[in-house]
Order: sequence, then C-alpha cells, then structure tokens
Amino acid sequence: MNKIFNTTATVLLMLIFCMCKKNTTTNSNNNNPNTDTTAHYGELQIVGQQYIVGSTIYSLSVLGWNVFFTSSPIYLKNFQTTPMQQPIYQASNAFPVFGGTVSLNNIPYVFNSNPIGYHDTASSNNNVNPPYTWAVTGSGSIPSFTYTNTNNMPSYTGYALLPDTIYKSQQNTLQITGINGADEITIGIDDGGTNDVVHSLHIGVNSVSFSSSELSALVSGQGFIGVFCLKNNMQMFGGKRFCFPIFYQATKQVYIK
Repeated sequence: MNKIFNTTATVLLMLIFCMCKKNTTTNSNNNNPNTDTTAHYGELQIVGQQYIVGSTIYSLSVLGWNVFFTSSPIYLKNFQTTPMQQPIYQASNAFPVFGGTVSLNNIPYVFNSNPIGYHDTASSNNNVNPPYTWAVTGSGSIPSFTYTNTNNMPSYTGYALLPDTIYKSQQNTLQITGINGADEITIGIDDGGTNDVVHSLHIGVNSVSFSSSELSALVSGQGFIGVFCLKNNMQMFGGKRFCFPIFYQATKQVYIK
C-alpha cells in the first residue's frame, strides 16, 4: 500500500497541476477583478484521497494542502465551457506574495520563500477533520481573516465501473457515474512515470474517451486512473476575494497494455 500511496501522490500532484496551473501571460479575456466573480488573490486548499485496488476502495484520507497568495487577481476558467486540458487559471502579471502566518484547525503552516507558498508538514500524514477553519494574520496587500469552510467533500461511488486494464492500441471509454458535489471534474490516466493523459469531464456527462494516439506515449505496466473532483468556494475579505477549494481524488491501480 505504501508504493501505491507514493505513486498516487504523484498522480494527485499531476492532476492538481493540470487543473490549477497558472498562466502568467497577459489575460486575453481582459477579465476585470471588479466584475469577474472568479477573480481571487489566493487559495487555501483541502484534499481528500481514496485508493482503489481491484474491487477494494480504501478509506478517505483528508489533508491540508497548499496555500498561496498572489499580488494581483487570478481568474478561474470554467472547465464546462473551455476545451479539454486548458489551464483553469488565467492571470495578468500575478506573482506569489507573503500573506502572514497561516493555520488550519490550529495547525500552523510552514512558509516557503522559494517558491513562495505554504505547506503543512503537521497534517500531511494525518486526517484533517471538518469543519475546516483557516486563520491568516495577513501582510502587505493580503488582509487578515478567519474563515470556516463548511462545504462537503465531493464524493464518488461509481468506482466499480472503472476498468482494470487500459489498452493503448484502441480507444478506451471510461464510464464515470456517481459523482456528487463537484463543480469541476477531471479524469486522468498515468503510467506512474512522467507520462499522463488528462481530460476534463462536463457536469452531467457520464463517460470520457481516450484515443489510442493519446495513450501511445504511456509506458506499459502498472498505471493509474484518477477521478479528480473540485468544489470551489469564493469568499471576500478586506475587499478581496479568496478561494477555498476542496479537492477529491479517487485513484485506481490499473494495468496499461
């Protein structure tokens, strides 16, 4: 199980990167932070993970994840109306900044100066229980605030429909049902190394297909399917909006052939 955990943690990072990577070029949509309700100056993230081996699904593990603040607003792009594999963020010259001290449920976060951001070493190996109360002392352009996120973790019950084998020589269509409470859904196939294919799934759509050409770069052998869900939550403090996302991922061990 440790090997599964270590490898699927890499898959988790891959999917978070694909869903949340930032585009620091000038925003082509000319988003206005005064009118665009997706504009925000940072995120305080919660992550839930479940692992599937064969027909066994392991218990949910909930962790505090990354925290970051930005000098200018970043903008969410809606996965339901944008092409697959596009960044969920757009930003105009945004860069990370220090926001004071940060804690989750009284667990202090560690500040990193390079790259600038926060992580929680204390809860990285322990479940974080809801509700999720964030406390930020603030610094510079980042205001101080305390906020309790009472949103539920997205859930997924359709894992039995996921295949045990992915065939690179043909199109693979995955049946995705039983997802509740998510604003965004992403499905990924990963070979456990550096190769992966990631598609967004529109809300209400129950299947996603991966072509043989997409899968050709995957290395044969043990791999993973990741069902990744995101629940967003925007809140205003000091005249600025911050996002409190809750991520959920179910990862199934498969064989890539």
